[in-house]
Amino acid sequence: MKIYNNNINNIMESYKGTSINKPNVKKTNITDKVEISKEALDLKKYLEEHERLREEKIMKLKEMIDNGTYAVKSEDVADAILKGVLLNKKI
Repeated sequence: MKIYNNNINNIMESYKGTSINKPNVKKTNITDKVEISKEALDLKKYLEEHERLREEKIMKLKEMIDNGTYAVKSEDVADAILKGVLLNKKI
């Protein structure tokens, strides 16, 4: 079947007259809800506290290095090197 421009208007008119029965859809107010467990909240608090303590430790070490009061024992360095070699880790 060939459709020419003058036939398109006739075809469109024939389709305008037909209606499609749409089913009645009830709209409901569904909302999503997220609940965070007590364990997850406790973990969050622990991680925040750990990060705060870590930052404090870093600031103290930086201050000691800047003041020239930070000293590392040679035994601690040797232990760290040996642990790294024995555990096959980079230091």
